[in-house]
Amino acid sequence: MYVGSDVHKKNSNYTMVDGQGTEVEKGRFPTTCEGLNEFASELPEGAKVAIEASTSGIFVYEYLDEREIEVHLAHPVYVKPFAK
Repeated sequence: MYVGSDVHKKNSNYTMVDGQGTEVEKGRFPTTCEGLNEFASELPEGAKVAIEASTSGIFVYEYLDEREIEVHLAHPVYVKPFAK
């Protein structure tokens, strides 16, 4: 399962897709420790998460990485075409 998250200061959005690229789920969570804890606990085992490199994105990256969730930072210039 692959998860792309658009991280913002107060709230973040995510889209989850399967190995064939089919959208499985969309959602939103508060960009807080509590919100991230709930988001992380609902991720399927082995999920790969990509987030845009930003100030808030670094916070989310570190939070997920500390919980041994595979997470990758993506350069904003290269993410923009996928967001459309």
